Amino acid sequence: MRLILAGNPNSGKTTVFNHLTGSRQHIGNFPGVTVEFKKGTYGSDEIIDLPGLYSLEPHSAEEQVAAKYLKTHPPDGIINCIDMTNLRRSLGLTLSLMELGIPMLIVANMLEECQPKPDLEKLEQWLELPVFAVRQQNRWAPAVLIRMMRFEIQNHRIPKPLCRGGAEEKFRFIDRYNPIPCCKTKFGNWDRVLMHPVWGTAVFLGIMGSIFDLTFHRLGPFFTEPILQSINGFKEMAGAIGPPLLRSLIQGVIAGVGSVFSFLPAMMLLFFFLAILEDSGYMVRICYLAENIMSVFGLSGKSAVPLLIGFGCTVPAALSARTMESEQQRRRTLGLLPFVSCSAKLPVYGMLYPQGGFWVIPLIYLAGIAVGLAVAALSPRKAVPLLLEVHPYRRPKLKNLWHRLWGQTQSFVQKAFTVLLAASVIATLLQQFTPALQYTGDAEKSLLAWLAGIPLPLFKPLGLGQWETVAALIAGLFAKESIVSVLSVTGAAVPAPLPFLAFVLFYPPCVAAMSTLRKEAGWGFALKTFLLHLALAYLAAWIL
Repeated sequence: MRLILAGNPNSGKTTVFNHLTGSRQHIGNFPGVTVEFKKGTYGSDEIIDLPGLYSLEPHSAEEQVAAKYLKTHPPDGIINCIDMTNLRRSLGLTLSLMELGIPMLIVANMLEECQPKPDLEKLEQWLELPVFAVRQQNRWAPAVLIRMMRFEIQNHRIPKPLCRGGAEEKFRFIDRYNPIPCCKTKFGNWDRVLMHPVWGTAVFLGIMGSIFDLTFHRLGPFFTEPILQSINGFKEMAGAIGPPLLRSLIQGVIAGVGSVFSFLPAMMLLFFFLAILEDSGYMVRICYLAENIMSVFGLSGKSAVPLLIGFGCTVPAALSARTMESEQQRRRTLGLLPFVSCSAKLPVYGMLYPQGGFWVIPLIYLAGIAVGLAVAALSPRKAVPLLLEVHPYRRPKLKNLWHRLWGQTQSFVQKAFTVLLAASVIATLLQQFTPALQYTGDAEKSLLAWLAGIPLPLFKPLGLGQWETVAALIAGLFAKESIVSVLSVTGAAVPAPLPFLAFVLFYPPCVAAMSTLRKEAGWGFALKTFLLHLALAYLAAWIL
């Protein structure tokens, strides 16, 4: 069977998909476009998770592509996920899906949050469709869900359209005949405070301040110190290896990869806290609060979400900008993302200011965003109204948090044992041989020093006149963590920390991020971004 999961955004669709498919899933693209969907398997059945839909006559690019795919590639069955806390809106899509003439099953989510408990039998009798109730204690029962869907398909049970016509007719029909009264969530009306222009902003600043304090000052160093001690111990053990080249190579790998690994706990804490903000429903409130500030610079409040995701990595942040309604707003948001310090720059900041704690690192992050907003304010802009779905608050689920945390951590570990390992090995080998490929114990005469010496005159006006520093900055174009790896391999200290910091803060993102920007906005946009950030980095370092 080929089954499609369809539902409104934030209806619990992705959670159901994760439980059905487990690790047997991957990301695919719709035919002919770059809009993504998730595909997985349950046994021999194929499960496709479409982007969130509000209707089959959608407006955003993702919705349009998903609706077209549903009509042109009809599946064997549709699993329609509905949010019981937003039943009226969910049923609008359900009535449209029933007109397709495809066997369908309703999955009722968020039941634990409803007060009073909805009578699902009445809903089942009204729609004449089977309704599967998702509850925490039944662990989603994927086998039962698939069995119910297979029964509908094998018996050719086609839904009977209850209402034809546009959105207005459908919602009028729902208001008149829906047997389930609107329910209230267990959470009170916190938005009076959290979305208030004054108190809400104060709470947001307090939350972000607490996240930075816990990540970089209180919890982060507690986990980092044992890792640093272990790395130093391994380096001392490697010092007993006899052959000089092998000893240098192993020590270089330990120093290069290990120095970056020491910042993994801080990265994981940052990923964890951002996942809580997203899973709880608070992230959309941040967009609302950010609208007044963002609109001054010609941006939408929705730009706040990609920017927050950019604290983790620029690549998923750029992909999340696809949800922007306006192409102009999307491109402006993409242009702002490289000014946000991704987690890969965190090891560099920690190396330069190990005692930075609560104050220095947040100021660095704010400086990058402030310059980005100033650049955005200088470009032509057009006001765009903010349209947001403010869904209810929800208790973050540990399984969802773990999926997000593990995905980000796995990506970092893979990079550590590929890109960073390669950078450490290459830097160590280049430091051991002269341009004539003769072994040398003098790093000043090495091939690495010779290669870094070519652009070295350009960096001398910045106070960065050491070849080790230039080599690290060149390596940082491939992965920002490589800066720490190369400096650890060469054993060099940065001669001018503040200009070096400014250069790292503003110079172009890594190859993976630039490649994503090129795919999302074209070669011209990517080239302009690269040259702009190179010029800004040089200018900022020169001024400082």
